Amino acid sequence: MKTFKKGMMIKAKTTVKKVSPSAKGLTAGKPSKQTAGKPPRSYKELLERVRETLARGRARAQKALEEIQTRMFWETGRWIHLYLKHEKKTPGRAPYGDKVIPKLANDLNHDKNYLYDALSVYRNNPIFPTLGKLTVSHHRALLEVKDAEARKTLAAEALKEGWTVRELAQRIRGQALQTDGGQAALTDGRKPAFAPGSYILRGRKGKLNHCRVVERDGRLFLDLGFRDFRELTGSNKGNLKNGDIVEGTSLDQLAAKPAATKADLYTYRAKVQHFPDADTYWLFIDKGFGGFRDDKIRLKGIDAPEIDTPEGRAARDFVESLLALPSAEKGKGPYRDVLIATTKTPDKWDRYLVDLYFE
Repeated sequence: MKTFKKGMMIKAKTTVKKVSPSAKGLTAGKPSKQTAGKPPRSYKELLERVRETLARGRARAQKALEEIQTRMFWETGRWIHLYLKHEKKTPGRAPYGDKVIPKLANDLNHDKNYLYDALSVYRNNPIFPTLGKLTVSHHRALLEVKDAEARKTLAAEALKEGWTVRELAQRIRGQALQTDGGQAALTDGRKPAFAPGSYILRGRKGKLNHCRVVERDGRLFLDLGFRDFRELTGSNKGNLKNGDIVEGTSLDQLAAKPAATKADLYTYRAKVQHFPDADTYWLFIDKGFGGFRDDKIRLKGIDAPEIDTPEGRAARDFVESLLALPSAEKGKGPYRDVLIATTKTPDKWDRYLVDLYFE
């Protein structure tokens, strides 16, 4: 659970494991020279031979499946990219990806986030051999890294060290949070002034009722976050243009904020409904302009212990003690109202990552 006061710094620990060469060798599919061709002389030896054979076979099958899935993922992104490129060149036919992909997902009965990610991964890696040795999950995790060189470096390290997806995600999160607010790209090469394997966790606290103006098909909209938009029409437009940041609570009361930055965006009031563990919450979020959202979010940069462990239950009890309203105020609900600052887009599990504040 994160609470932030002026001058407070929170440190978290992240560990990346290395896969030993002997462990990697299990996928090679070759029995040892000592046992190749020799019949087992005892039941124990038979049991071990069969167990090893099954393990090698499963490992080879899993590796082959992962390679097929990666090729399928890349080709899916390639077809979407080529279609959008063709449409953009055709007069009067220039659909944006945020229109084509939802339609495609609906017609295919497929996850639209998979299609968005496939397109992004293809555009980051237009030559297949450069990505074919990592799994789809690895590549989707790498999409969180916006800097191309940093992403390439991490991909190479993941391949060399045999990182699992979880280990790669920990490395991405740990290095990204070394930068201010965790919003900038990775900065490999800078030595932190704290213990190896640790990082400084800094929260971002934006401003309520601040939105960005975006253009879609020649029309202007307010981006409320959570992929929700309100169209600006007639007098609401004023002198606003694509990229402007405005403050307001209704479309006819908008004030341009030229000094505002992207750090001021995507900040909301919310009510805590419940939380299954210390880092995951169901919130009723006030998006502004009459819009509300019931959604599951996750704390940014915090990985609480599993709830079925003593540590996980203790962490959740601690959060409960922080958020529970005093008895005299229980009529307002079980928990305090909170302020959240979210990421622009959800993670690969379609959850928005947030910094959470409360009085």
